[in-house]
This record gives sequence, C-alpha cells and structure tokens, in this order.
Amino acid sequence: MKIILHFIAQQFTERFREKHIRIWAGEKVIGPANVQTVFVCFYSGSCDVSLEYLYDLKVIYRDYNTTDGESASARAHERHMKCELTPELCDLVNQAITIHGEGLFAEHSNLEAISSSGILSSKSRGLVQEPCVILYCRVKGIIPFGEMPFPTRLKVNEDISIAVDVREGYFSSHSDSQNNDQENAFHHKNNQLKEPLRMGCSIGPAGRCESGTIGPFVKISSDRIGFLTCAHVVFCDSELIDLANITQTDQILKDIVQPPNGDVSAQHYQENLRLCGRVFNAMFRGDWSPSSADKFGIDAAVIEITSRFPNAGAFVAVDESQLEDAGFSVDQPPMFDTGEIMPHPIHRRIQRAVIKIGSETGLTRGLLRLTKGMVRYSIRSGTLKRDKDRQEELTLTMHGLMEISPASGNMNPFCTYGDSGAGVFLIDDDDDNNKLICVGLSFGVVSDGTGLAMPIDKVLTALHRDDGLQIMLKDFDNEELL
Repeated sequence: MKIILHFIAQQFTERFREKHIRIWAGEKVIGPANVQTVFVCFYSGSCDVSLEYLYDLKVIYRDYNTTDGESASARAHERHMKCELTPELCDLVNQAITIHGEGLFAEHSNLEAISSSGILSSKSRGLVQEPCVILYCRVKGIIPFGEMPFPTRLKVNEDISIAVDVREGYFSSHSDSQNNDQENAFHHKNNQLKEPLRMGCSIGPAGRCESGTIGPFVKISSDRIGFLTCAHVVFCDSELIDLANITQTDQILKDIVQPPNGDVSAQHYQENLRLCGRVFNAMFRGDWSPSSADKFGIDAAVIEITSRFPNAGAFVAVDESQLEDAGFSVDQPPMFDTGEIMPHPIHRRIQRAVIKIGSETGLTRGLLRLTKGMVRYSIRSGTLKRDKDRQEELTLTMHGLMEISPASGNMNPFCTYGDSGAGVFLIDDDDDNNKLICVGLSFGVVSDGTGLAMPIDKVLTALHRDDGLQIMLKDFDNEELL
C-alpha cells in the first residue's frame, strides 16, 4: 500500500510540475484509534490546484511556509514568564537529544528540527511549565503513511525521561535570493559599496544573486586576512552536494563581490570594483566531529580578502534605535578588535545575552540558551521552486547547534533571510566599553523565531587546511595592520 500511495503521489506531483507542489500520503489522526488516509499537498505562496479527492482519498492543502502559530505563542509565553531551564535540566534535555536525535530523524520523514523548552504546549492543559523536547513538523496530526507516531517521552536513563512536545515548524537556512520576497528597510540602506569592508555588509558570489553577511574577520596564517561566512551563501546547491562529500578542500576558485548581484545598488558599480575576495576554504557537513564524543553541523567558508582591506574590527552602521536597544550608542558603537572567542558558554552553566549584526536585519539582541538543537538541512528548505531544476536533493542532519531566543518582549526573530554568516557575540558584562566576545556564526532560523548558530571554536577548527594554513579571528589591537 505504501508503494502504491507513493507512486500516486509522484504521478500527481509530475502532473502539476509547473505548479511547484509537493505531495505525500499520510494518515490523519481522527481519534485515539481512528485514522483516515489522505494526501497532503504542499504549495508555496499560492495554489490553483483544486482537486478535492485523488483516487477517492481526500487531498489536504497546506502552504509550505506557514504554521499554526502554536510554537511562536509558546515561545513568547516562555520569554514572558522567564521559564528558562535550570542547568541540571538542560543537561538532561541535551542528553535526550543526543541519544535519540539521529534515530528520530531516520524514523520520521516529517521531522524538521529538534529543540527544547521550559514550556510544554498541551492540547488538554494549555501552556504548562514543564521541561520538554520539541519535535517540529510541517503539519501536525498527519503521520506519513507507514510510519509510527512521534514518541511521547524520550528516555535518558532507567529512571528519567523527558516529555515530547510536537509543534508545527520548520528550519530555513537564511541566505537571501531571488526566491525571497521579504524586504527590510535596514538592508536597503546598507548595501552600498563599503571601503574598507565591514562586518555585517552584504556579500555574495560573483555571477549569482544569492547573498549573505560578512562575518568575523580572520587572520590566515601570518600575512593574509579574510572573513567568515556560510558555505551556502557562496555555493549553489550542486556545489554544496560536492562539498558535503569531502572533509577538506583545496582552494576553490570562486570570486566574492560586495555589494552582491542581488542588491539594488549593484547596478551602480562595475563588477571589478565590487570584487572583494575569493574562497579560501569551506566545509559543509552535518556530523563533523573533532573527537569521537561530539558531532557538529558545519556550514562555513573562509573568504580571503583581495581588496578594501579592513583596518579595524568595525561593523556596518545600524539604526540608533537598534544601538540603544542593545546597550550601545552612536558615540560608542559595537567593535570587535580583539579576536577573542569563547567556546559554547553552555559549559559556563549560565544563559547569556548575545548580539549579531546581519546585512538584512541589522543589530538584534537575543538570549543564548544552554541547550543544543538539531535540524534537517535540505537544499529545498523554505521553497518548492527548486524542484523544477530536477537536480539531486541533499539532506543532512545538523548536530550540536547553538540556539538563540529573541530578546524578551521582541516578537521579531533573532535573524532572517540575508543574515547568514553574521557573527554572534557575547557582551562582556565586566567591561564598561561593552567589549564583544565571539561565540558563534549565524546560519539559520526556526519558524518560531529561534536563531541557530555554529560554535565559533568548532568552525575555526573545521576550516583549518590540510596544507598547514590555519585561521584564527583577527586581533586588530595587537597585530600589525596589513
């Protein structure tokens, strides 16, 4: 039966190929022991397919990029009530995700991401304060045909288990592209050609319209300088597939421009003036491991700067209101001159405020959680339009991700499309000048506004080259300027 339903779904998808839809068969839960076999038809933006039944099975239509809002409401309640998990509970939740995460992604094709919360959203009890592991899926109440329901609890040991909260949601890597219709006032004020380069500027690969953000500046060996960003910002899908199949790369001949081709200001500058660097090294792995104990998702690239060299750890200008909200001022904007890093502060057993400056949303403030997340990373995440290319699909399970909640009282996400590659920084509480310490590299967002970042120490280690050329964050205060 599963094979037959899969064949029908494929035929239906092919029939409406130009409509950019995706369809799969599932069992809609009607009651405790009652299910109805249905087809779920996902579309993006709009859909003029109106079949009510397919081979006498009901067709349910859902926008691929919308949810029921339950998780966003629960997250807002969690921030308002300050229901952060204690360090001890965080340890247990992290253990549950580490033990069961990979198996859950393997067994449940509709699982999009795994996170955690101090608030459980219960249909019968409402929002209750209870530690839980969140399992995100595109649509609740419909189980892919032939699969089991999600578990209700995850066992940590013989005596302890953690509750499971299933919510609608999905992960998106947040590079900007022509497929993204969102606009933001900050982005369009800050996409001019920058001399010298600054962190937070919008960049992209020459010849294509994707764009992301200049992340922390790095020193390459002893005499070269570059910056970090995400691999998915500078590589197309087919290149990411190739990149995922190797652990290290030789220098990749790919030029980077600022502003990128997709920015409205790009037409005002010749491409040779916009060229600013070339790819030095990159990694795209879901389960990279510096040791046998831990796995980390790495989606990162080092860009060697070839022109407009920075002379300080300065960021692109941001709105005065954003500066004030984050504790800075026009006279004392954020700077990152020291190159100081901190491994994931989860081991410090305290939640910390962090900031990032991305090319799309500017300066945002959030709270770094003590828990780690996992996501299913697909080259089709966030859109159905790429199906028409008929190229190989790549799906990775990304491990060990840092999670960042939007600041309390802020309904906007910590990051969004175009912010890929931005550095994530702690503000040193003991420094009167708001000294920054880098902890991560931003690369994606969950639909409820939770930002995702890779630990900066793991990114730097993963990007060291086999030929001995190593990278570290640039210390402008104590190094001779180029």
